[in-house]
Amino acid sequence: MRPSPRHSRQPQAGASRLPRLPRSVTALLLLAGLVGALTVSARAFPPSSPQRQAPLTPSAAWLGAWVQPASFSRQVQQAAVLELERQIGRRLAIDHTYVPWGTGLGWRPAWDVSLGRIPIITFGNGGNTSEIAQGRHDVYLRRLSEAVRELGKPVFLRYAHRMDLPSASSWVGDPASYVAAWRHVHEIFSGLPVSWVWTPTAAAFAGDQPAERFYPGDDYVDWIAADGYNAFGCDGQREWRQLSEVFGAFYAWGRARGKPLMIAEGGSTEDPADPGRKATWFDNAARQLATEMPNVQALVYFDARKTCDYRVATSARSLEAFKRLAQDRHFQTLPLPPPTPTTKHPGPTTTTRPGPATTAPPQGPAPGPGGVTGVMVPSGGALWGTSKFDRSWEAQMGRKFDIAHFYHQWTSNFPTAEERTLAAEGRLLLLNWKMPSPWSSVANGGQDAQIATTANRLKALGRKVFLSPHHEPEDQVGSFGSTSDYARAFRRVVDGFRRAGAGNVIFVWNVMGYVGGHGDIYPQLYPGDSYVDWIAYDPYNWVGCKSGHNGRSFAEITKPMYDWTAAHHPNKPLMLAEFGLREQPAGMPSKAEWFRDALVTLKTTRTRIKALVYFNTNHACDWRITSSSSSVAAYKQIGLDPFLNRLP
Repeated sequence: MRPSPRHSRQPQAGASRLPRLPRSVTALLLLAGLVGALTVSARAFPPSSPQRQAPLTPSAAWLGAWVQPASFSRQVQQAAVLELERQIGRRLAIDHTYVPWGTGLGWRPAWDVSLGRIPIITFGNGGNTSEIAQGRHDVYLRRLSEAVRELGKPVFLRYAHRMDLPSASSWVGDPASYVAAWRHVHEIFSGLPVSWVWTPTAAAFAGDQPAERFYPGDDYVDWIAADGYNAFGCDGQREWRQLSEVFGAFYAWGRARGKPLMIAEGGSTEDPADPGRKATWFDNAARQLATEMPNVQALVYFDARKTCDYRVATSARSLEAFKRLAQDRHFQTLPLPPPTPTTKHPGPTTTTRPGPATTAPPQGPAPGPGGVTGVMVPSGGALWGTSKFDRSWEAQMGRKFDIAHFYHQWTSNFPTAEERTLAAEGRLLLLNWKMPSPWSSVANGGQDAQIATTANRLKALGRKVFLSPHHEPEDQVGSFGSTSDYARAFRRVVDGFRRAGAGNVIFVWNVMGYVGGHGDIYPQLYPGDSYVDWIAYDPYNWVGCKSGHNGRSFAEITKPMYDWTAAHHPNKPLMLAEFGLREQPAGMPSKAEWFRDALVTLKTTRTRIKALVYFNTNHACDWRITSSSSSVAAYKQIGLDPFLNRLP
């Protein structure tokens, strides 16, 4: 087992070699200077009345949706929306985007604007309302407001929805705190062409009406909305409820306010005993909206399967009924968007490994299961793994890890019994195999017997396995031999596995990824495209672990090597074989926020990273996910995102 990240002795790219002010102090000084030079604080001199914008208002009702994709790559998300539009024969007027707290706006609102849809942007959930009201998250919120401004078109903003639920109590202090936070966020976005959508649950308008306690005031709300579902047969719901029954109390309360109303999330399950019941629900909904609930000027359907299956196409009859609803004259019916050409992105190159002239043609990896290539590259999203594998730790995540990471010495007898069991249960093994010194002993054939022995053991595993011969070789250049010795040794290992017919082994070239210190030797260390299936690197956020290191986001720690591979080996899939951070100092994004931001970065600007494996270890620094309950919750949250694939 590798004791600690060896590159801890090397400063990472972007880290200062001179003493510097903490980022929080620097940021405060810069902000103070900018505020003093350019403007006065809106908090110091609040306007006598909120700055108003004309709210989005339709001439006829708008139909929208959030469409759950099969994975969260941009191409798959776009295809899912376009397919629903094709099925219903019209363009959606509204497309729903969820922005996790602490992350950027993402690409989707701009895409919607380009096709004539109105984005509804849901954000703010998870952000502590007391801290927001105090202005402690203004930098982040202003960054979001700038992204909204750059869209150049009116949008719906739905801040901190379902605030009435007990599950929101961890970040909503009380109704007064929520109202103060809403009004403060409203100030930050003032002057922009946005319509504010306030959205409790539909149930919160019934009984003692807890929704009203969270209402920010008529001057701060443009649309009143609710989320509600006919969840018959699911989540303990035994009563079949029509749309007018789900939203009846909401409609009565909202109509009295004189605001346009929106169903921001809504849907229905099927009735297994009555195959046509959901179709009738859609037909009734169209009638009820037109005759009983005319103030509902927007319906945004939740076309997804989560705990309950609300998808439009749960049956052919349901899909046809939803199409009738979508084409109803109550709604504005826009033509389909023009077809967009399919852009084919080159996938990872298929490695063909010509063996020595005296041997038979090599056997490459056999085809992988559905959704992945023969070298286990997922068609969308990324694989998710951990080192220091532990079943109780995995159970906390609520899902199985795709990859389990282990470290072995050259003469170790592996795979171990534990590793064989984990592989048999469907996990991929990532095995780092440290070569002996000098590397030339491997390159010159002196270790061929050990190579053959290990190759036969892994071949007998009968399952795909990642193997990284001598990961992070940078620090051993010199003591173990030259860069060319390492590259030749790597190729010798691969050739030996070919001769053994171990076609289930996928070869990973795993370096530190510290381009600023080792980028000049990477071309010499690289064994060649025909010997490498994946390129892996091991970035860390060292702040709080070592002096002289500034806190850096996931995007920042992954960028240098990401860019290097784009320039030198753009068709190779990338893996983070290790990455990590400790709990962050005060004034910086928390470890939990950092993880949530990492997921957004993977979906948007790091799409060639197809696997990430966390270094879940307490050694020198406490990298463990379990360093705090909030860290565990956030890592579980991203792990349950469909973008991080579950292998078959």
